Amino acid sequence: MAGPSGLSRLSRKRVVLVLCDVVCLASAHLLAIWIRFGAAEWLDYLLSHLFTAIGSLFVYLLSFYAAGLYAVSRANHRRAATLVANLAAVAVTGLVFYARPVSQIGRGVWILAAGLMLVFSFLVRRVFLLALHYGFLQRSAYLVTHDPEANGELVRALRGALSPFHVEGILLANPVPGVPLPRECLGLPVLGRAADVETVAKARPVSCILLETPIAEAPHILSPLRRLRYAGVEIVDGIALSEILFGRIPLKYVNETWLVDAAMNSSLIHVRNLKRAADVFFALLALVPGLPLMALCALAVKLEDRGPVFYRQVRVGRGKKPFTLYKIRSMRPDAEKDGAVWAGAADNRVTRVGYWLRKFRLDEIPQVFNILKGEMSIVGPRPERPEFTAALEKEIPFYGERTEVPPGLTGWAQVKAPYAASLEATRTKLEYDLFYMKNMSLLLDAAIALQTVYTIAAGLHHEDDESMAKEQRLADATAPEG
Repeated sequence: MAGPSGLSRLSRKRVVLVLCDVVCLASAHLLAIWIRFGAAEWLDYLLSHLFTAIGSLFVYLLSFYAAGLYAVSRANHRRAATLVANLAAVAVTGLVFYARPVSQIGRGVWILAAGLMLVFSFLVRRVFLLALHYGFLQRSAYLVTHDPEANGELVRALRGALSPFHVEGILLANPVPGVPLPRECLGLPVLGRAADVETVAKARPVSCILLETPIAEAPHILSPLRRLRYAGVEIVDGIALSEILFGRIPLKYVNETWLVDAAMNSSLIHVRNLKRAADVFFALLALVPGLPLMALCALAVKLEDRGPVFYRQVRVGRGKKPFTLYKIRSMRPDAEKDGAVWAGAADNRVTRVGYWLRKFRLDEIPQVFNILKGEMSIVGPRPERPEFTAALEKEIPFYGERTEVPPGLTGWAQVKAPYAASLEATRTKLEYDLFYMKNMSLLLDAAIALQTVYTIAAGLHHEDDESMAKEQRLADATAPEG
């Protein structure tokens, strides 16, 4: 009854926004040609440079996607991201197309089109957000919930301008007997009890019924929900709703039955060989710029303190099998002379060069060799150290489930929640990992890889001094009492 996955549910708004960008890109290019060459020659010029025009369009779309401009989140429509995405696209199109005489774009057309696209992309997103504010592309819905006050994050997300739903009202699943229903909760009208869902939906039809809990936890309304489903109303349960709004699986709904269903629905079995082939191909490709960069980083490390360049650390791989992860050393050579220790905030063991290596993840370049050896994938749950994994498995249910798939250089959790400086944040990252494991696909891997490249290039969401407190806070949270 939950319907398609969260990824497909967000596609309507994304498709509209992508189509708007395609129209704007084409218009900017055509207008630039017309301004540069006039009405007499613009068509001949366009036809003779059609390949470069189409290529630049794809570069812009990829840049916008990597910058998160198609994510349904107000933060991802900020002006800085739009500006950076445009500048990145201009740089790539200039290098790929302008710098090559074989497929050269005229300098005037290139600059004019870039300026027009910058203006158009800002305008499109402004108009798009304004349209969403007035309910454009939102589906009418009722929310069935046990306790709206306890699910404030969910209700706020549903009421946001970028929500795919327009909630008409709330139906309470377990109201207190004998106590009158409130008129509203969190700004939404209370329309009755969950048992009244069929009557309310027939009196005021909507497109969707949203359940705050998994459908199995609402047995008393299964019959009316089934009849509404046959009448054409979409039923979305709590797990699917979290996937749609947040891109994660709430741990409070996860049990052995859900894990089996997720494993059955996961496309890993179909993409496993293709994923491995893609890992090898892109790892080899990454070595082209990676080897010179690694040499420069190694030189900088060596010049600072004359210590070893590389650092080896045991991590937990697929099936909880330990493997040696390679990194460029970013701490003092004696950082762990007494064994593995928890790092602290503003860790003074990190060298000056190491700070910048960590900030831009250059210290992780040697992990390309872990990928080639088959110990890691480009995309997957981030591998943890055995000491941390053992402690976290005692505190967080199903934490070990993330080791059922190959660990990754980057992942959905790293893109969505870069910092995990507390036990609760680690729980949230596990929820993102479970979402990835259920929805794993080459397309999702490509999206994660693109967004990772953008965040590194933009200098955003890096594991800098703030995140170095993670291990200390995890140590405090998982340490035995007394």
